[in-house]
Amino acid sequence: MKAFLEPLGQLEAFSELKGKLMKTPGITLLSGCVESQKTHMAYGFGADFKRRLILTYSEKKAKEIYEEYRFFDRGVQLYPAKDFLFFHADIQGKLLQQQRICAVKAILSQEEATVITTLDGCMDRLLPLEEIEKLLLHMEVGGVLNMDAWAAKLVFLGYERVGQVESPGQFA
Repeated sequence: MKAFLEPLGQLEAFSELKGKLMKTPGITLLSGCVESQKTHMAYGFGADFKRRLILTYSEKKAKEIYEEYRFFDRGVQLYPAKDFLFFHADIQGKLLQQQRICAVKAILSQEEATVITTLDGCMDRLLPLEEIEKLLLHMEVGGVLNMDAWAAKLVFLGYERVGQVESPGQFA
């Protein structure tokens, strides 16, 4: 992806703004870009950081940015806000939970991570990442599992015990 960063690096305005970003952390407003350039600029500005958060105003815009950003970074994650109308519905709620868990997993397990979300997504209270990491369950091929203990842990973590697994968030 360096082929996409080299032309940006040759722009004096880009280099100047990137230098300011490195010196003074915080929110930066960038104007004058056409819509199709914004994702490319965000990718260029974040290239030197291990963790990147792209924050936007609506779920629709977050999904658009996510689809565009995937061109530059295949590992980008979308962290959707809870949609209170559909959050507990079977299909929509499970999909939202799955996307949110994938984003947290990427932050915990990958050396570099980009997460795209909205202000509403940032309003959710989560356990500190260290606590989430302690709750991860690990199993190995050839290892021995105490089934009752694992079932208790899975129920504690919010999984649903069912006779036959039909969707994410269930175990049998």
